[in-house]
Amino acid sequence: MLPPVCAVCDYSLVGLPPDTRCPECGAQHNSSVVTIMGWGKAGGANNIANLRNSDLMLAILVAVFLSGWWSFEVYEGRGHEVPTVFVATYVGWFGWMLYRRWMLVPPGSVAPARLRVGPAGYEQRLGPGPLRLRPWNRRMRVRMDSRKGVKHALIVRWVIPLRFSANDPIAFEFNADAEAALALQSQIRQWINLAGN
Repeated sequence: MLPPVCAVCDYSLVGLPPDTRCPECGAQHNSSVVTIMGWGKAGGANNIANLRNSDLMLAILVAVFLSGWWSFEVYEGRGHEVPTVFVATYVGWFGWMLYRRWMLVPPGSVAPARLRVGPAGYEQRLGPGPLRLRPWNRRMRVRMDSRKGVKHALIVRWVIPLRFSANDPIAFEFNADAEAALALQSQIRQWINLAGN
């Protein structure tokens, strides 16, 4: 979990009064919103740009393999039809995601994705940017999976039949001590219970 920073420009707000304006960009700071750095897998953030470094290396190996396979089939002419458009599209998409990661994630960040949670809702995104919270809903359930003491996975699921896990509002991995992770889970559960719908 981060100390208070401006949601729009990442300027440190440590030592400033709560709900102040950012002295760097002038954006209004909402002290009730907590920002967490980690690795996202839901909420529209499931892409190459926010993978853990180990998963990113695996994705790079897949891209290199596809490129090599395509090159071998084209230049060796073994008579196989290779879906050139598919390979070119995948490699192009992969390059775009790496570019996004490079442009949106500030240097020195511990993780590429951010989860912002507060009484009004949640948002998952890459890098800094304006706050656009999605509202909590009473049909959501929260769960915290802890791994190796400091690694945690926060999962918020819909309790609606025929919803797939890919549509989970939040599936977010982050590093924190166990006490802070459980406090976050409890707080999100309270916000969900107070939500409408």
